[in-house]
Amino acid sequence: MERLLQDLRYALRTLLRSPGFSAVVILTLALGIGANTAIFSVINALLLRQLPVEKPDELAKIFMRIKGLEGYTNFNYPDYRDFRERSRVFSGLAGQAMVRVGVSQGAAESELVWGEIVTGNYFDVLGVKAERGRTFLPEEDVTPNGHPVVVLSHSFWERSFGSDPNILGKSIKLNGYPFTVVGIAPKSFQGTKYALAMDLWIPMMMRAQVKPGGNDWIADRGDSWFDVIGRLKPGVSLEQARAEIGTISRQLQLAYPKENQDKSFQVFWERDARVHPEAGSRLRVTAVFVLVLVALVLLVACVNVINLLLARAATRQSEIGVRIAIGAGRSRLVRQLFTESLMLSLLGGALGVALAYWGSGLLSGILPPLPYRIGLDFHPDGRALVYTLLIAVVTSVVLGLAPAIHAARTQVVSVLKGEEAFFGQPQHRLRLRKVLVVAQTAVSLMLLVATGLFATSLIRSQSADPGFRVDHGLLLSVDVDMRNYSQDAGEAFYRQLQERIGALPGVVSTSFAYLVPLGDRNNSLWVYREGADRSNYKEAILADQNTVGTRYFDTLGIQLLEGRPFDDHDVAEGPKVAIVNETLARLLWPGEDPIGKRIIFSGRNEPLREVIGLVKNGKSRQLNEEPLPYLYLPFTQDYYAARTLHVRTNVRPEELIPSVREAVRSLDPNLPVYDIKTLKDHMAITLWPARIGAAMTAVSGVLALFLALVGIYGVIAYSVSQRTREIGLRIAFGARRADLVRLVVKQGMMLALTGIGIGLLLALGLSLIVSKLHFGVRPADPVVFGATCLLFVTTSLFASYLPARRASRMDPMVALRT
Repeated sequence: MERLLQDLRYALRTLLRSPGFSAVVILTLALGIGANTAIFSVINALLLRQLPVEKPDELAKIFMRIKGLEGYTNFNYPDYRDFRERSRVFSGLAGQAMVRVGVSQGAAESELVWGEIVTGNYFDVLGVKAERGRTFLPEEDVTPNGHPVVVLSHSFWERSFGSDPNILGKSIKLNGYPFTVVGIAPKSFQGTKYALAMDLWIPMMMRAQVKPGGNDWIADRGDSWFDVIGRLKPGVSLEQARAEIGTISRQLQLAYPKENQDKSFQVFWERDARVHPEAGSRLRVTAVFVLVLVALVLLVACVNVINLLLARAATRQSEIGVRIAIGAGRSRLVRQLFTESLMLSLLGGALGVALAYWGSGLLSGILPPLPYRIGLDFHPDGRALVYTLLIAVVTSVVLGLAPAIHAARTQVVSVLKGEEAFFGQPQHRLRLRKVLVVAQTAVSLMLLVATGLFATSLIRSQSADPGFRVDHGLLLSVDVDMRNYSQDAGEAFYRQLQERIGALPGVVSTSFAYLVPLGDRNNSLWVYREGADRSNYKEAILADQNTVGTRYFDTLGIQLLEGRPFDDHDVAEGPKVAIVNETLARLLWPGEDPIGKRIIFSGRNEPLREVIGLVKNGKSRQLNEEPLPYLYLPFTQDYYAARTLHVRTNVRPEELIPSVREAVRSLDPNLPVYDIKTLKDHMAITLWPARIGAAMTAVSGVLALFLALVGIYGVIAYSVSQRTREIGLRIAFGARRADLVRLVVKQGMMLALTGIGIGLLLALGLSLIVSKLHFGVRPADPVVFGATCLLFVTTSLFASYLPARRASRMDPMVALRT
């Protein structure tokens, strides 16, 4: 320990004697380590951070899959109940679904919040105890509508109830119904909905009060609407759980052949299915890809620092040689030099964490406008600090190799005679530095190409045609179920609201829709053409579906190709109608005119619907999707209590937000308006992942470019310093200064061009990967590759020119005396 303290003190004195060198090294490492820490913190928040519950590694999720239907779907209550009662590998199975409710106390205006409807054993399965009061009792999970109780989140209790210590036992209204507060959840617990912070939890048996519809949900095996999470018993493997779930699935197929013959079930660890089993795997691949890219930035930074250390090692030959001559052991010298590298790395890591913390705060502040409370914290936590310490230690080992090799190869006699002894000759040192700079340039060019590819993806995403007009559009959402409106009252409310907002100055057109294109929700229906066998899914087309009002297509700017739009004549008592897009029409009636054709849906007991209109294809889920089959139904025949009003304006839509709020308040002062935003803000949510990817790779690319140019400049400057006498002689014998500039610049450009050539090969492989992950990216994009090469050549030329110009202005007399 005493020797370690001596090494630390000596390393500190050595670094303080060279403050400029130390500052450059620490800053360079801070940029590389800080970028890695920031990106790891984001990935940690998105994918790695465990739920704040008891033994989170024991949690697993069960998903249902329907034959012929892509992806996994939610659970229905009868299937959940059967799995809960028959399973022997789970100590408990719980269900949860997100719900939007209006909360009020006394005569106060309702506040819209998001919570979870959960089974009574939800908190017990997770092992979460209430901070105040209690969670749900077993009897509160038995009788529908029998126990109106609620557990509040800690943040909601603080935010909306002022941390009232007497809140327990008091009544609050959820969607107009009284509920008794029985508990406050721990501060750390925000629910199990990925990335979101829930404000309250309600027993599933109270669904009718907060999530109307589906009156027969307790017995209906076709009403799939919630997720299932369970805790495996100690020692049970995922394979054992999957085997049992498969057995129960086959039992249900035999017991309920009509409802369950096409169903299968699968189990995943909660951490792997936090988003969704398929989306989670894509996220993990992207996360690894981004981590590799940012690790390359650190590699570039390390190469720069190694070059600096090699240059510094040459100046310390005499010191090291004298210390060896008077008896210092080489192992002790190596340990001291490693201590210096470790101290530089740790200081760089500390500064890097500070930069990462600042950068993570910026990231949290640029989240797009969302209707939910985000439950993600991007700041570095304990895991991120351990990760930073690990890469700092690894970096110190890598950096310590250069001075250690120097110490091991120092020849005492040569040093005492004043001869060069590090790696033999100066040109050998320079050759090593050139190799490092070529590698640095190649990696930096690859990172800069990645930046260009991500930026291209973002630009093309922003310019992609979504199938509707984005400009001068305003959205606002209302749910009259929050005030217990009947269907007749709800229809009257929406009719009056549309009239009032339509009469506002600056409003061109208005219409309602249940869903917003490119939003976070979607509906799907199995569609059969007239005469098809409805018992055979192979004859059906799975289509996305939206329910809309009159003037919807005009308001959104969706082109009607044939037929007519919905109008006031399409009443509930009249003939059922629908409008289809080009893709659905082509799949149902290839080569035929769809107008006048009739369709029917699986699971709906209703007459055939006549197709009255054909609209142009648009985007419904993602900008990079192929045109999906899409179907529109009218509100006049399909009632929904929750709707989003779409407003087309001839003024800046933001200017109308106060007037729109007032219009709702004038009809019902206690009905909350939520998710008010412009269509451009809505698109920003869709584009946010592409923007984050572009931003992260841009930071990596710019840092790599900067470090590579510093490396080229350093090598050329070092080369010039080694050739001082040669340059002085050339000038003395009449060499033109322009020729000297050309000579030095040529040396730098040879390094740059070699690195660029290798980097292009690496970038080509990288572009093949990125093109599969992001929209609008073409492998070997000539614009991106050409612009990146041009940028690198230009900046490398500048980095080489600076030392070349200094060499050409050298005084030959001073140079010859050097």
